[in-house]
Parts: sequence; C-alpha cells; structure tokens
Amino acid sequence: MRPLFSRNPDYNRYEQELKNLHSLLSEGKNDTVEVELVHAALDEFEDRLTGNEMDRLNGLSADLYMLSGSEMLEPPLAGIDESTLISRTQDALERGQWVETLWLLRKQPRWLQDDRVAYLRGRCYARLGHLDTAHRFYGYAYRADPENNDYRYQYLRSLVMVHEIGKARALAAEWLAAHPVVPYDIQILAGTVLFLAAAASPNRDEAQILLDEAYTRLRSTLRAAEEAGISDDTIFSGWVALGRCLAVMGLIAEALNAFETVAPEYPEAWLEYERLSHWMSQKRSLSDIQESFREDSIATRLLPPSFHQEALLGTKLLAA
Repeated sequence: MRPLFSRNPDYNRYEQELKNLHSLLSEGKNDTVEVELVHAALDEFEDRLTGNEMDRLNGLSADLYMLSGSEMLEPPLAGIDESTLISRTQDALERGQWVETLWLLRKQPRWLQDDRVAYLRGRCYARLGHLDTAHRFYGYAYRADPENNDYRYQYLRSLVMVHEIGKARALAAEWLAAHPVVPYDIQILAGTVLFLAAAASPNRDEAQILLDEAYTRLRSTLRAAEEAGISDDTIFSGWVALGRCLAVMGLIAEALNAFETVAPEYPEAWLEYERLSHWMSQKRSLSDIQESFREDSIATRLLPPSFHQEALLGTKLLAA
C-alpha cells in the first residue's frame, strides 16, 4: 500500500521542489540554472508518483501562483452559478473534504477576497498534513490584514509548526505590546509560544525568564477565562500548557492540579496527568521529569487547536 500523500517521501520532495520553483519564479529568476535544476528534480520524481498524486500537486502549483500575484482561475463549472459554487464550497468545508474545497476555490468566479481564499487554503493544507504549505498561505492572509484575529492567530500558530519559534516569540511580543486588550485565545497562544521558547533556549537564565513570563501569562489568562465562564478546547489546551510549564519549573503538585482541572473534558490533560503520576510512582528524579517535559514539549510543539473552527464555515468568512 502506498503511503498517504503527506507521508510519501517522493510526494513531499516533489512538493518542496515545486515550492522552490515558485519562489524562484516570484523573484524573476525564470531563465536561470537554478530553475533548470528544479525542473530536472521535478522530472525525476514525477515518474514515482501516481496520477492522483500529480493531480493534487498540479492543484498546489495553481494555488501557489496566488503568492506571487499571478493566479489564473479555472473556468466555471458547467451549469453552476455563483450561489451554487458558494453552497458547494461551504458543504465541502463542513464535511472536511479538504481536497475538494481546494479544487472549488480554484474555479471562477472568485467570490471571496484573496486574503480569505488564502486563509481557507491554509486551513485545508494544514488539515491535509502539509504544514509548510499552510504556513505560506496563512502568511499571505496575515500580511493582507494583520489586524484580523483569525489570520494572526493561525499565522503565529503556523510559525511554531514550522519551528520558527524565535520569530513567533517576537511577533507575539509585538502584538501584545501594541494591543492593551488581547483576545484570550491569542493570550494563551502567546503564553504557549513563550513556554516553547523557554524549553528550546540553550541559555538557562533566558529560559528561566521566559518560563516565568509564560507561567504568569497563562495563569492570569486562565483565571480570567474561568471567572468569565469561558470553557472550550483553547482554554483546555492552556491548562495543559500551564501544567507542562509547572512541571518544567519543578512544581509537580501544581502541575498535577493543572492537568486534573480539565482532565474530564480534555483527553490530553488526562494523559499528562496519568503520565506524571506514573513517573512519580516510579520515584523518578525531579530533574529527569523536568527534562522529559522540556524535550517532549519541543517535540510536540504543544499548540492549542484552531479556534472558531465552526465559525469558519459560517457567514463571517463567506461574507463579501
């Protein structure tokens, strides 16, 4: 059995070369040795891919032209007017048909603004497992409208997913400084990014400063959300981030309490509670537990889920 698209190394290599090609073309390097080498690599890998895989990659190529401002929409579907196209696209989103959604977004007429199309493309590619590609489209949407909370949330989230922790940290700090009142989901993501930066920092003093800041931001945001009666997956993921932060700080009892707070509603919190309890029963050293949580947090990137997931299907996103 062939691997899934996003797990097929031949597919992934072709995808990366395709993105390299579009980057070169956007820089005006059409007739260069670099472009010839990329074309040669594409030819080599094309023979190893199925027709279905090539269809999807050709669709990606068409989508990538958006990033350089040279996208060409495909002809309208026969017998389909704009209202039907909108309905079909929304239905595909609701059913989680990401490939079909991408296909429909390439059709004339263009009934959404480009930034919203890019945002939807980012969501589809992320759900299909292509995080770098999703990051590019989230970046396009964010640059088009940096004050849009949905855009900046997912762009910041995508920076972490492609391991740009330093850039994510700087951007989160910039947003927080510029906006006295920040939505709770952005606050939790910012706190999570600070914790990840602390976990990844080779400098112990810097790591401790970041850890303290992450703890303070997460704890205050979660306390405010609790007082406001807000309870959703983003809040639950914040408690997991706080618990891991406390574990890295060596505050084991407090970490267990954080995980236990949302364990009945959030499976990941229950797993973390069970794991930490098991380690304590084995009498593992405190330093070993701290290091295990630090390394695991870097590996998993500990991100909260997409917020307003259902709202993406509603009138706000589909409005002109």
